[in-house]
Amino acid sequence: ALFFWKSTILSKYVHLCKTKALYFYEIPCMQTIDILTPQNVCIEYELGSLRERAFAFLLDSILLGLGYSLLLVLLATGFSWFAAGTGSTFFLIALFGFGPLVTFFLYHFLFELSTAGQTPGKKMMKLCVVRLDARPPRASDYALRAAFHLVETVSCSGILAAMGISATPYRQ
Repeated sequence: ALFFWKSTILSKYVHLCKTKALYFYEIPCMQTIDILTPQNVCIEYELGSLRERAFAFLLDSILLGLGYSLLLVLLATGFSWFAAGTGSTFFLIALFGFGPLVTFFLYHFLFELSTAGQTPGKKMMKLCVVRLDARPPRASDYALRAAFHLVETVSCSGILAAMGISATPYRQ
């Protein structure tokens, strides 16, 4: 991965931000990362904060919940006659058991794939997914992100993600 991180300049800036106050207000620190493209052009990106990402996730969760509820009502009413006629409840168990997980995965994967790294929540918060080597993300990158996002959200309610965003230099 070709990328540069101006750690000395950034650490001095963060130190100045943490110590310098103006009229009793703390000057907000803006962490950035410099990414060197294959054409030797340095692009500076501002890293998303934990607050921005959490709010984007909340917006996405609300949209996902509304969409899944609508989908659930449509599918349950349409196929309940099928399940009642055959005596099989496997479809309804799969719909209620695995439906939210599949919908969560597809929501994040398809939105990021079709809108160049943004879900509706990220778009509202002006966040975007980029690669550290400045190449455009592939479908496999988005699928891997959605899979890890599903695992960390279901297994520990996003606590690992919050710790990683707060503790790592690239806020990953």
